[in-house]
Amino acid sequence: MIDIKRSANRPRANFSNNFEELLMDKQKVVSLPMSKIEPFSFNGDPQPFAIDENEISALADSISKCGLITPIIVRSISSNSYQILSGHKRYAACKKLMHLDIDAVVIEVTDDNVAFDIVCQANIQRKEPRPSELSKMFNTYLSLRKNVSADLTVNEISNMFGISRKTIYRYANISNLNNGLAELIDSKSIQIRFIEPLAKLSPEQQKAIADYYNYDERLSSKELTLVIEQMTNSGSSDIYDIIKAIRNLSEKKKEPYKNSLYNEMYIKKPLCMQNMTESELDKIVYELLDKYLEKMDFRQYAQVDRTTLLEVLITRRMFRQAMVIVEEFGYEGLDLSCLLKMTSRMILKSDMAEDDELLALASEVYRKGKYDEVILHYLMLYRFGPLDELISIWKSARGFEMDTYDLEERILSLLIFTEDYRKEGEAVLESYVKQSGKERITGAYLTLVSYGVFVREYTMSTFIRSRLEYAFTSKWPVNLICRLALLQEISREKDPKPEYVGIAQSILEECAKENLKFAFFRKLSPELLSPYQLDDKTFVECRAVPGAKVTLFYRLDTGLGAETAYKCEPLKEMYQGIFVRTFTLFYGETLQYYFQIDEGDKDNTKKTSERSVSMKKVEGASGSKYQMLNQMLSARRLDKTQEVTDSLKDYLRQEQYVKNMFSIEKESGR
Repeated sequence: MIDIKRSANRPRANFSNNFEELLMDKQKVVSLPMSKIEPFSFNGDPQPFAIDENEISALADSISKCGLITPIIVRSISSNSYQILSGHKRYAACKKLMHLDIDAVVIEVTDDNVAFDIVCQANIQRKEPRPSELSKMFNTYLSLRKNVSADLTVNEISNMFGISRKTIYRYANISNLNNGLAELIDSKSIQIRFIEPLAKLSPEQQKAIADYYNYDERLSSKELTLVIEQMTNSGSSDIYDIIKAIRNLSEKKKEPYKNSLYNEMYIKKPLCMQNMTESELDKIVYELLDKYLEKMDFRQYAQVDRTTLLEVLITRRMFRQAMVIVEEFGYEGLDLSCLLKMTSRMILKSDMAEDDELLALASEVYRKGKYDEVILHYLMLYRFGPLDELISIWKSARGFEMDTYDLEERILSLLIFTEDYRKEGEAVLESYVKQSGKERITGAYLTLVSYGVFVREYTMSTFIRSRLEYAFTSKWPVNLICRLALLQEISREKDPKPEYVGIAQSILEECAKENLKFAFFRKLSPELLSPYQLDDKTFVECRAVPGAKVTLFYRLDTGLGAETAYKCEPLKEMYQGIFVRTFTLFYGETLQYYFQIDEGDKDNTKKTSERSVSMKKVEGASGSKYQMLNQMLSARRLDKTQEVTDSLKDYLRQEQYVKNMFSIEKESGR
């Protein structure tokens, strides 16, 4: 399978360049009515990438639990309607959930060429596209550029996606295959090199081949080549007669090889060779073999015994000739070590130039566990996805102590784009940072991980924390979520270091300005919270889908025996589905509460279980009025009259000091 890939020197859509910035700037996200949004289309044709129903169902389940984390990307096509550029599956999942609105980023794109480019770039970065999807994509590109010559258009597409003109024409030809053959190409039952010769066959001949694959057995590459050849020459669509004739011919042509001169020399050894050593005999045989190979019709022999021919060619270092046979007849049955040798040498002979067939072979031998430094270097240069394979290549290259910087940047960009929180990503980031990786990429990845830690409640690693600390002290322009995640980690420490206290003070000050409050604040020391009048606060927090409507039901038991009725009030969303309300509880008081969550879907309002929180100890910053009141209440419950009296005197004395320090004088004349 030929891969769509991209290197640093190739042009990329604006969407790809700006994605990290979109991720880091949540202020660009707006809520749009679902009814005002439509999928991308051109001249009535939908976007080329298939939407699998199972995938949509899984995505819908995820959105219902965690909300829509990544907004869709749309463009405005009229005053009150929008077209999707990235996020067709997310849109379909939200539609399945009957959402009325969806988070989106609106970008200004009026050129259909640019819009379609964004659609394609967004899809091929998420997963490896199927050949039929690529066919639709390339044919749409050709349609969009109808006023430009075909050759010029193909050159443009070639530069954009990093694939050869030959491959583009090959994929485009899938549209000339019937559905059965197109599906066989998609499932890799038939190699893509057969697209063009199959497209030249009549509809009846195409159907005969597709039916044979679906109802009988698979054909080897050699057999399929001969079937296509016979159908083309004879015009017949009777595949069974053709295959029968091919297999009979194959059996007859194998016989001469069994009685070859080569075997005669080794088995019977003529008199003139009785005294020769094996190495001397090999030298003569190989010299004769090389001379014969120079004049041999490889194509004719490949139809009879392709595997043996390839092994001989590779052994004699005739790699170019072997590559021609592989391109035309395939490599099924060839020893993997031979395939590796040929691929590696051909890569070197090409001076590491990009080639679709070589990349496909390099990927194949690597997936089967065979590789050397040449294969790894080639894959690092040109392989683009899927993520599992890229990370595997990265690990292998690290084992060879190779330069992995560019590959690490590619992996991190894909992890950010797909919102993939896998642990291997942190190892990739660590290596990337050691090589002085770009601040923009590192910051975007920290944003992704911080979101997972703070909103999805994942565990933060020591390394990520160290990078967040570095980003803070170095004053990187990272997203607020990075600072919130760092503050949350600091709050977990019982006795934080002075430098961490300073960081906490700075982030708390920022939160106070933005009026942001979270339940984990309670873990911070009263001294830190006191300047922001938070040391006397009890926090109740609810986590739901972003944009949900959350109502708090609560009642306060003062401990005096009188039972109060439940009150209710809507809660403010502090950040991405986190809803918080603060209370001031005094010693002996108990707060009982529960939440009602409305996620906007029909019949999807749910009620949480009832919870309670009691103030059972004296809290507050040392010497604060809140602490003094709690001390008095505690002493009163314990009938410590003298302690109550002393505490009351201290409280009144402090009140008087405040009045004296901040007295208000009347202005003259009033």
